[in-house]
Amino acid sequence: MLMLIRAVIVVVAVAAGAAFASTNFQVITVNVLFTTVQAPLVLFIASAFIVGLLLGLLASGIRILRLREQLRRSRRDNAVSETLEKPRSTAPKLR
Repeated sequence: MLMLIRAVIVVVAVAAGAAFASTNFQVITVNVLFTTVQAPLVLFIASAFIVGLLLGLLASGIRILRLREQLRRSRRDNAVSETLEKPRSTAPKLR
């Protein structure tokens, strides 16, 4: 069921993107540093989206790596503390 929902979301997003792209083909001029670039508006919007997506993935990837390292250290510290503690039995000793 989850796969179906994801597929529907992807199809709707692609259709909305295609409709948006088809209505924004006006050629615009953008000054980039020392040069001027002329291209369709949809190209600039798509490139800004892709750059933002890549920066977001980079930022979240760095965060995920830090969290994995923290989890690894916590597991190691937990394993060390468990080996140092001797289990105490609460049951009375039988003679």
